[in-house]
Amino acid sequence: MDAKSLAMKNAKKYWYVIVLLAIFLSAFWIRSFPARFNELQAIDPFYMYRMSEYVVTHDFQLPDVDMMRHYPFGIETGKDLLVPFYLPALMYTFIGPLSGLDYFHYALLYPALMGAIATIVIYFLGKEMFDRKTGLFAAFFLAMMPAFITRTSAGFFDREASVCILIPLTCYFLVRAFKRNSWKSGILSGISMLVLTQTWEGGMLYIQLMISLFVFIALLLNRDIERVSKAFIPFTLITVFGMQLLPFSISVLKLTNIVQLVILGILLVRIAAERYNLIKQEQMIYLIPAIIVLGLVGLFVSSIFTDAGMGYVTNAMTIATLQKGVVFSTVAEANPGDWNSITGATSVSYGGQVIPQLSSISFLLSMNLFMLMGIALLAYRFYRRWDFITLFTFIWLVSALWSVFGFIRLLFLIGPPVALVSAYFITRLINIGKRTKVMREADTIRKKINYVSVPITVFIALMVVANFSNAYVYGMSMGPSFNQYWKESMNFLATETPENSNILSWWDFGYWFQTRGQRPTLTDGGFGERHTVSYWFTAHYQNWTDYEPWLKDKYGVDYILMDYTLPAKYGAISKISSAGEQVVGIMQFQQSQIYPQDNRTIFEFKSGPYAIWLPMDDGGNVIVGAPMLLVSQNDQYYSKAYINDICTTDGITTVGQEQESIGGCVALTSFGVFYVPPEAEYTIFSNLMFMEGNGLPVEKVFDNQAIKIYKVLY
Repeated sequence: MDAKSLAMKNAKKYWYVIVLLAIFLSAFWIRSFPARFNELQAIDPFYMYRMSEYVVTHDFQLPDVDMMRHYPFGIETGKDLLVPFYLPALMYTFIGPLSGLDYFHYALLYPALMGAIATIVIYFLGKEMFDRKTGLFAAFFLAMMPAFITRTSAGFFDREASVCILIPLTCYFLVRAFKRNSWKSGILSGISMLVLTQTWEGGMLYIQLMISLFVFIALLLNRDIERVSKAFIPFTLITVFGMQLLPFSISVLKLTNIVQLVILGILLVRIAAERYNLIKQEQMIYLIPAIIVLGLVGLFVSSIFTDAGMGYVTNAMTIATLQKGVVFSTVAEANPGDWNSITGATSVSYGGQVIPQLSSISFLLSMNLFMLMGIALLAYRFYRRWDFITLFTFIWLVSALWSVFGFIRLLFLIGPPVALVSAYFITRLINIGKRTKVMREADTIRKKINYVSVPITVFIALMVVANFSNAYVYGMSMGPSFNQYWKESMNFLATETPENSNILSWWDFGYWFQTRGQRPTLTDGGFGERHTVSYWFTAHYQNWTDYEPWLKDKYGVDYILMDYTLPAKYGAISKISSAGEQVVGIMQFQQSQIYPQDNRTIFEFKSGPYAIWLPMDDGGNVIVGAPMLLVSQNDQYYSKAYINDICTTDGITTVGQEQESIGGCVALTSFGVFYVPPEAEYTIFSNLMFMEGNGLPVEKVFDNQAIKIYKVLY
């Protein structure tokens, strides 16, 4: 056999390897697009990068205390989630010398690499659960899904880069343990889960509850008990007790661990009852429901007479209803998602920018439709077979969707289950085409013409093109939020302020200050006296001295930073300061139109149905009357009220004496006009944000029209 024939033979035999390699390379390529900006994305990745780089440059050691955080006290690092720091560093020791990349550029591409590797993991999972074609389509969908691309794209150097592999890997070994009745795979599933516990607490709890729910239902159905035990027993023992030996541990008495151990106990009772003939075989189906009823009664009684019992009931209700604390509820990523966010992140709406002809049928080519059709097929399969694979897939998908309705940040968790269910539908569709054949006689020759497979083939081709185009456009749209304004301000901190100057602002951008500004902070995304900072921001500016012991003596705050996004966050600040009792918003308006009126000019600024009319002189330099706040409906203004005060660099200036006033003040800035309500008008926040710190012991040392930095004068 010549070389060409051998190559053709191998290509036919290992065609799926070629396809999988193409999916892997496409996934990496699309995710690499944001690297062209040469900067990390979002905020948390700056912290992850700083600590991971420290590991690489300090012989795989973390500092005992991270003095860049909660300065001057610092944060102990020994009990932190270590995998996001160490796994990229460990991989760099192998990849770095081969790639020739320094650690920063490697870190930029690391999430894209892990996202591409995740497609290989999901291929093996889909193959194990169903068949090879399902595995390949699952890999393709995961590679192209916007919901999954977001957190696995270049620059998003966060824990999700590791989680995106660990979650499907844990599920792969669990499925393998069941299908092959294998203790070894069950152990590997537990080990994968154990690594996940050291990567991301939220992801760990999600998988814990999802797998526990699956086993619970399997016990209720009284099916495949031996196979379930081979998977769940080692998984639970390694997960719950193994984490007690690692730096980041969650108490055995934590609700999620208790749930897992209780289900393990029920499983062991079920096994013992059958092995030792404790009850008759025909009565075995009633054993688990009886245990569950007794357990619920016991929990109810304990909740009445013990604090621990009531605590477990309360925690269970909190998890089931997706409740959040006041502080957590103000975080944008903690806001609840909805069905629109799910469909938007699994559609091909972006693909129309490349191929407009597909826009009209994009809904037919989107994963959200495939997911719904796949759910229907899985329900039918479960009705016919009552098998483990269908049950596990369905529970995984429902759990992922449920998590999104609690926290929009968890949207990327739907990636693997949606990819699997969508792939299952497409594979079944292809199989229908293969089975459906129509015979036709032409002349004296019998020909087999598959009238179903032809349109299915065309449909699959369109689906692949549409999803690839969609992923391409979505990948190209991603980039860092660390813009030029922030680069200028962080460069000022790094070069124009004394080393170890403590920076105070709202907590959001603390990691930027530490990594790019090279200065420690009082607060950041993972720690800080957010309540005290919120009290300080919302206090009357004349009460500054009440906070000097906190500012000067406890933390030694040197600089205060105010940026253009903070007015939009004042609602969160006020909510935290009032323990959720009051939310005060500062509205931002953008210039819309200009109206000449008598000997003055009215400048209109709009925000949704609201508008501010600002009367200026003919030169547009001096305010010549009280601004007016209006509300419109159907382009008609039906409500108006005056605002007599203006926030200026000289403090609050009264420009009108109108009786129909709503109070508060108007602030004119380079990035819009703001209405500051009466509750926020005289606060430290508004003074620093809109009045240049007038009357406060601060000196403005930096201003690029979007970000201001004040030096605190003691």
